[in-house]
Amino acid sequence: MKIYLSLTLCLTLFLLACSPGQQMSVESSKKSNYLISNISVIPINTNHLLKNQTVWIKDNKIQYIGNGQDLKTAGRPQKIDGSGQYLMPGLSDMHVHLPGERTDRFLHLNLLNGITNIRSMRGDASHLKLRKDIESGLLLGPKIICSAPPIHAKMDLNEMQIDSLFTNYKKEGYDLLKILSIKDLATFQSLQAASKKHQLPIGGHTPLNVGIKNLLAEDAYSIEHLGGYLAALKDSEAFLDKMIEQTVRSKTYNCPTLDWYNLWQFSTEALQERQGLEFVPELIPKWEEKRQKYKAATTPEERQQDRLDTRERISKKSMILKKLHEKGAMILVSPDATGTYQVPGFCVLEELKLYRDAGISNFDILKMATWNAAQYCGKEKQFGSVETGKEADLIILDKNPLENIENLAAVNAVFVQGQLLPREQILSLLKKKTPTK
Repeated sequence: MKIYLSLTLCLTLFLLACSPGQQMSVESSKKSNYLISNISVIPINTNHLLKNQTVWIKDNKIQYIGNGQDLKTAGRPQKIDGSGQYLMPGLSDMHVHLPGERTDRFLHLNLLNGITNIRSMRGDASHLKLRKDIESGLLLGPKIICSAPPIHAKMDLNEMQIDSLFTNYKKEGYDLLKILSIKDLATFQSLQAASKKHQLPIGGHTPLNVGIKNLLAEDAYSIEHLGGYLAALKDSEAFLDKMIEQTVRSKTYNCPTLDWYNLWQFSTEALQERQGLEFVPELIPKWEEKRQKYKAATTPEERQQDRLDTRERISKKSMILKKLHEKGAMILVSPDATGTYQVPGFCVLEELKLYRDAGISNFDILKMATWNAAQYCGKEKQFGSVETGKEADLIILDKNPLENIENLAAVNAVFVQGQLLPREQILSLLKKKTPTK
């Protein structure tokens, strides 16, 4: 990709990258003005590659997509030659846990991998501030969809307290409420009623004392980790199919997080081949210590059985995922990057490879990672596809992910709040933030 940067923008990026201890900010989206020529567009709203397109982006909006013959631009757009490259919507990781430290590195690792939206699934007030700082341009990072502090079984809440909780969380600006566990079914049903009243979605685990049948009796829920479906399969495949049909009817979203569960079938040597480890060297000894403790507490036979159990569980979850998809259920994407040897941003591709292995097409995988997230947020008119009038929430790739989903690793540049951020710039920021072992 040939990018013709203005002298002012070059100087700004250089100074921000070199200033010690300073967060990189983003120029005002109202100043963005780019003209991309000769690029192939993967629009996502249709399964059709648009070749040799001209795309004009101004003020954080896609102003034009076409052959360029009828285009009249305004201002002086920065020209980008997109020959041999691909433009598509930014990816969304819909189950993240923001770290308590080195948050800037976490955000930059996601951007490096083309992730422009993240859903924080254990939020607090600091996450709301982080979201505000990103939206205002003070910080560089993906947009944040923020859950409120989660509900758990030790919380004994009556209807009045639940209503107050939703009132406050809605006022504070949270986007959803997560359920980790719950006291009883009656409490869950009260949460469902308050969710509808206050128009604040709930989502999370499938508590054993609620069960998937009761959970799916209402809509406005997103299920994490395919919770409840394995139990349904254990009952019978016919019951599983019935629950999948109810999932579609209730418009329930699922975020499978297969990669997190997949880790334990692999040796440490195999995990050390995963991408992105060079950016988190201080975490590797901690991960290895955790695995060594597990090894010390188990016999070789037990570890082999754990590996076999993991493979069987992933095989069943992959089957459930494919069934959900084939029936038209809405799937969100996330690896839940909290496990050993899971590097934020990088392991999203590991998750998508598991979807491919489950038999899902590359186009449908891309749609899950983009359009579905926008639809979940009720913002499909704002982002999730490459269409005129939508936000410039985009990535440029050197290879075509429709041909091979692993080509998502070839991120060349990311549009953040309408501003183009080349891969090299993100790498320079990460190098300054990467500690030694």
